[in-house]
Amino acid sequence: MENSNVKEKRRLLTAFDIVIIAVVVVLAAAFLIWKASGKDASPISGGPVTENVTYTLELNNLPDTDDIAVGDKLVETVKNTEVGTIVAVDRVPYVVWNTNLETGDVVMTETELETLHLHIEVPCTVSESSVSTQAGEYALRVGRYLGIYGPGYYGAGYIIAVERS
Repeated sequence: MENSNVKEKRRLLTAFDIVIIAVVVVLAAAFLIWKASGKDASPISGGPVTENVTYTLELNNLPDTDDIAVGDKLVETVKNTEVGTIVAVDRVPYVVWNTNLETGDVVMTETELETLHLHIEVPCTVSESSVSTQAGEYALRVGRYLGIYGPGYYGAGYIIAVERS
């Protein structure tokens, strides 16, 4: 039996459909313009580069520092990777800040111990956002705690400066 009364429905574009299509076209155009803008993730042309970096490690409260010398190769204690060679050593007295209980003043007290500032040079991979040792094992950041050992000694302290060449 033929159903001649049923009209074939045609789908017409409504205003809502036109708005959706316009939004998709605008988003696609914005994405293409953003991709074609040529912004590189790294300001260093060609991406990350390798260069020598000197960082300063502060070691506090050390009783005997005669073994630490320029030219010593240092190894990080957790991952057991090389973290550079000492290029300079600054020795300063270790000071402690205490409160005088009678007057309430904060006073500086020197001790017989030393604070060392080890200037360490290491080849690093340098990118826009990080400086890490060449093996990529250790990121160098100011304030990072680093345990090291060298020939005949061990120490741990914080990185207080990072200088790129």
